[in-house]
Amino acid sequence: MAAQDIEPTILRATGGVHPLDVTFIDDEDLATPWKRESTASKKLTGPMPQSLTVTLANLIYFEKAQLPQALANRLIRLAAFQNPEFYKAQAMRLSVWDKPRIIGCAENFPQHIALPRGCFDAARELLADNGIRLDLRDERHAGTPVAVGFSGTLRPDQEVAVAAMLRHDDGVLPNTPVACTGNTPARPTFASSTSWTRGIRPCCGCGTSVSVATG
Repeated sequence: MAAQDIEPTILRATGGVHPLDVTFIDDEDLATPWKRESTASKKLTGPMPQSLTVTLANLIYFEKAQLPQALANRLIRLAAFQNPEFYKAQAMRLSVWDKPRIIGCAENFPQHIALPRGCFDAARELLADNGIRLDLRDERHAGTPVAVGFSGTLRPDQEVAVAAMLRHDDGVLPNTPVACTGNTPARPTFASSTSWTRGIRPCCGCGTSVSVATG
């Protein structure tokens, strides 16, 4: 099976629900759980705001005062996924103590709900499906420019990976093997730690600004 056909096939097999998605249960579902319908629909019930102010920084921040409860619940659900370790232990009839069934990555602040930045596309799609205009405030840190130039040679598959990555603001690039690129108008951000000094720096000369995120 071709790689591009895998996800559509999985979605068809799961009835349009992503396999890592978390089943959403509302009050009606609790009353009649045997009649629970597919969660593929993103249309929420109840009054929704015409617009929503979203701050994009180290996380995606949503003001609680602007969020109806149904929308807040669904946003939090975007940053939750089923814990494979729980189901692995359960299938082997081992103790599931201290193994949460659901792992939630949303954070609760006094006036905001925050999601990981990787949830931005899904959150924007959810708002669009419910007719909510997104008022985005971009307060991301631009990073520290470093003058470098790449003196190595990328394999063809690495060139494809780097080209695909540079089309996005956020993503994950595995540290092994390490890839560094120059001569691009954008400043890519690499998630790197010791690999920067051990792997990337020896291949770099001067000439291109790169934002480096360590940790």
